[in-house]
Amino acid sequence: YRVNAAYIETFDFCMTAAGEDRQLKYLMDYYSRPDYETAYVEAHARNRERILRAGKAMEGMKYEGIYIHQDMRVLDRMDIPHGAGDGYVMHASAFASAAEMISGLGIPTTYENHGGIAAAFGCMGRSVPLTRQKGYILDFTAAMELERRGVDTGLVGGCEASGPMYEYFPEDQDRIELNLMDTRAESRFYRAELKAGARVQSVFDTGREKYPASYRYENAQGQKFWVLLARGDTLLYGGSLTRSYLRQKQVVEFCRWAGCPVAAYAPKKPDVYVICGRKEGEMALAACNFSLDDMYDLTFRLGDTWKSAWGDGCEAEAAGETLTVKHLAPYGFAVIRLTK
Repeated sequence: YRVNAAYIETFDFCMTAAGEDRQLKYLMDYYSRPDYETAYVEAHARNRERILRAGKAMEGMKYEGIYIHQDMRVLDRMDIPHGAGDGYVMHASAFASAAEMISGLGIPTTYENHGGIAAAFGCMGRSVPLTRQKGYILDFTAAMELERRGVDTGLVGGCEASGPMYEYFPEDQDRIELNLMDTRAESRFYRAELKAGARVQSVFDTGREKYPASYRYENAQGQKFWVLLARGDTLLYGGSLTRSYLRQKQVVEFCRWAGCPVAAYAPKKPDVYVICGRKEGEMALAACNFSLDDMYDLTFRLGDTWKSAWGDGCEAEAAGETLTVKHLAPYGFAVIRLTK
């Protein structure tokens, strides 16, 4: 009763769909009698066959999504901001901030580099591959690291700036509020000087001044970039700086512009976590509803056209570049297979 069984089961589902079905699941109370807490075992038994079927459905698939570039031994190479506390150091060294943003937008990710879009934040800019990629999603720090490696990212330089109150999106004529749920003492923002050709996509507003918040850029070699002008690992995970409907739209549109449309995502439903696999004439989606709301007639936008869909754990229907799932319960999960 202290931790919902749904948390364990959805984690099991995602790991199995990702090709790893050997998790260590803690199902028994450490101290009480074996018959005191039985709900975890009951949930495991109830979901086990369906979770194993999810793994089977993804077998032989090539995982698709934005490639998250993350090296080992992060703490050994990261630059720790002045005054950073233990909480920041533990989180920033253990979690990929680029993955937190991309997956937090409901966009599929992969740790296998197939040459599409690569996402790298912070010191990962020192080692992200310079060849094969069609585009890059970076924060300010990673973009500067690439500039030092001789890559034109559209960034001349920059200096630290005051934290913003709002982020304004000119193309949408809309803004989002930024507050203590989005930033912390270690959060770093930068007033950047951009090169000619850089297209500002959003603007930070402190209440006293405005400066670019994000931009996209194509260099003379045809490499394409989307850059967030902040240090990604200093932002609060789940806050509006990294997780909003407008940020989701930005990233999706960048991927399409770079020639790598997102394989599947649910617009304005960032709580829908998606793992995507594909092989000749077929694609499989493992989808979880990581929210407390039922989702009815859940719509996915697809990066390709598909004729039919079959769901295990849901009713699904495909029509061209749209997939509709009739219902996905809170912390519910399902696998959908699509065919040409």
